[in-house]
Amino acid sequence: MKIRTILIMAAIFFSTLCHAAWYTKVDDDIFSGKKNAMLFGDLNSASSLLVFDCSPDNLSISYLEKTTAAEIPPAPIDMLVKVDSADVVKFDAIMGRRNDTYMSISAADKDLILTLLSQIKSARNKILLGLQNTSVGMKLSLSTDAQGSSKAVADFVTACGITLK
Repeated sequence: MKIRTILIMAAIFFSTLCHAAWYTKVDDDIFSGKKNAMLFGDLNSASSLLVFDCSPDNLSISYLEKTTAAEIPPAPIDMLVKVDSADVVKFDAIMGRRNDTYMSISAADKDLILTLLSQIKSARNKILLGLQNTSVGMKLSLSTDAQGSSKAVADFVTACGITLK
């Protein structure tokens, strides 16, 4: 009976680790000797992510979505992020192409990003993302849970040398 209980608890523990919604990737920066890091939040869409990037001279937030579109015209987008019951954080973002696979909606307001990272680090339930362009009537709402966010944000800010309030 004890072995069965231990096996069930181990299965639950490892399945939780395998499905964390938030994770961090850290690499060495060859030019500065410092670190580059990316913090990923899996959104409720199989083809999209919320990503924070840092390098020695850059901090940004991006919504990434897989696309096959040949061209992504630049366009202003309101990016709204709400963590649990905290106030909405609004970014003035720009839509464009990230690489051959992904389009991006990105912003680089450091103060707002630091506020949001603090909120995500303390998140307990859900993170909501809203994207809108009022001039064309586009609205998109996505979400992710907070599972793994505290550790992932802690790893990210450590790698980036960021101090959160």
